[in-house]
Parts: sequence; C-alpha cells; structure tokens
Amino acid sequence: MQRGSVRAIEPDGTREQMIVATDAGFLVNDLVFDNQGGFYFTDSRGNSADPQGGVFYVSPNVGSIHAILPGLAVRERHSD
Repeated sequence: MQRGSVRAIEPDGTREQMIVATDAGFLVNDLVFDNQGGFYFTDSRGNSADPQGGVFYVSPNVGSIHAILPGLAVRERHSD
C-alpha cells in the first residue's frame, strides 16, 4: 500500500479499486463512513504556519472529493 491512498478491495482479493490516489496529495488519516456509501477522511498535511489539512468527503459513486473543512492545521508536537 502506498502512503496517502485509499483503496477498496473485494473480500476475496479479486478486485481492487483506487478511491483516493496517492498522487492526489492527501495524507489520509481517519475514515468515517455514512449510510449512503460515502465517507469522510481527515488530511494531516501542513502545520500551524501552513495549514493544508482538513476534512474531506468522498461521494458514494467515488466521483469526487469535496472539501468540508479545508485549511486545518495539524497540532505541532513539542518535546518538553
């Protein structure tokens, strides 16, 4: 598997479909599915000085990715 991608795979492994391609530039993290067959995912790119992350929605027909909450910053970790 490549980092930043989402793929659907049949239970028997016979078919694989790319849902969110690696070259789309997302760092996909959390996934939440809805009753209509779509899903939301978080994108953990950027930082507080350059907020590129966000929450995105993939429609059930896998036709498009919609920005729901764009421009979110990932919490920076500091060692104390």
